[in-house]
Amino acid sequence: MQEYGYEYADFWYSIPQSIQTAGGCWIVRAGQNKAKPTYHIGPKLIADLGLSPSLFWAKRILNHEVNEAIHRILDLFKRHKPDSLREQSLLFDLFWKMKICTETGASLIRSNWLENMKNYLDLHFTENIRIEDASRQVGIHRSHLSVAFVKKFGCSPQCYLQKLRMDKGARLLRESDLSVAEIALSLGYPELYSFTRAFTKFRRRHTELTDIPSVSST
Repeated sequence: MQEYGYEYADFWYSIPQSIQTAGGCWIVRAGQNKAKPTYHIGPKLIADLGLSPSLFWAKRILNHEVNEAIHRILDLFKRHKPDSLREQSLLFDLFWKMKICTETGASLIRSNWLENMKNYLDLHFTENIRIEDASRQVGIHRSHLSVAFVKKFGCSPQCYLQKLRMDKGARLLRESDLSVAEIALSLGYPELYSFTRAFTKFRRRHTELTDIPSVSST
């Protein structure tokens, strides 16, 4: 393989024939590489097939069948014997096998989406996330998500997210030397006022929790 700045690689280039352009999708370039230790460019994923770095099962997309399909394409190019029909059939075979993997992964997410939703909030509640972000993450419409979440966990996703933030905020106010503004930013609030307003409302609704400190935006 030829040496490049970040990798050792071989590339093969293809000129599409009419049968390929008619299908609207064809191989322009194929290749193989071995990355150097300084190579930090991530994989290029195909969004139209449902692949995204945010989905845990995307890392498992290269199963045995997909790997074989990729190597069949590479073997064809290595032989330097252009065969447009064979190229096209192998390309769509690869896409089909990848699509099967994405559907399998998506069904796995749907089967346990409520727990995935809760885990997402547990993990990212200190960041500036919205419930819309979480609903897109699990692929469920927000209105259906809210009803199902209340039924399973006894509160809405928004209330659960706020409780996570307020519980941590109260703990930081009691146990840390951070300023109120620093605590607000650490909990995903863009500025102090929105945090103090949310915290005050939360404290009023939970008057039985007398150990929750009061805060001020001044």
